[in-house]
Amino acid sequence: MDTSGWSSSPDEIRPRALNRSGTLGGVKSSTTRISPLFLLIVGLTALGGVLATVDTELALTTGVLLLVLGGWALSLCLHEFGHAVTAYRGGDLSVRSKGYLTLDPRHYTDPVLSIVLPLVFVAIGGIPLPGGAVWINHHALRSRRTESMVSLAGPLTNLVLGMLIVAAVSVVPMAPGLAAGLSYLAFLQVIAFVLNVLPVP
Repeated sequence: MDTSGWSSSPDEIRPRALNRSGTLGGVKSSTTRISPLFLLIVGLTALGGVLATVDTELALTTGVLLLVLGGWALSLCLHEFGHAVTAYRGGDLSVRSKGYLTLDPRHYTDPVLSIVLPLVFVAIGGIPLPGGAVWINHHALRSRRTESMVSLAGPLTNLVLGMLIVAAVSVVPMAPGLAAGLSYLAFLQVIAFVLNVLPVP
C-alpha cells in the first residue's frame, strides 16, 4: 500500500537505475542493498518448504506454518518494494533515504496495517496476517500516469506471485503438505491483489 508523504527538496536530481551490484549509479549505499533480514526470511521460508515435505506431523505443521508466514512476509516486502521502486523511477527520490529500496520489512511497518488490523482480524476469527505501507511523495511524481503505475505496482506484484505459485503447484510434482502450503499462499496473493485494487470510498 502506498500513501502520501512530504515534499521533496528542490535540488533532487533525476533518479538513476540500480545496477546489478545493488548500488545506485555505481556508488554503494546501505539504502539500496538487499536487507539481511529479508534474506533471513527467504531462508526460513525455504526451510519451511523442506519441512513441509517431511512425513511427520510436527515437521509438516511447522513447515507449512513457516512456508505460509514466511512467504507472506516476503510478498509483503516485494509488494511495498514494487510501490517504492516505481515511485523512485517516477521522480520520488525520498523513498531511497527511507530505506524502501532495501526490501527490509522494518521499513514497511505501519501501526494500523501491521498491528491494529491483525488484532481486529483475530477478534473476528480471521487470520492475523500483517500489512505494510510506504509513504510516497505524490507531488514529486512526474504525471498522473506515474501515480497510477505506482499504485498498481504493489498489487500486480501479488498477482504475478500468485500466478507463479499456482503454475509451480500445477506443473511440479511435490509432497501434499508443500502443495497445500503453496496453494494457500497463492490464495493469499490473489486476495491481496483484489483488496488492493478495490476502490476505497
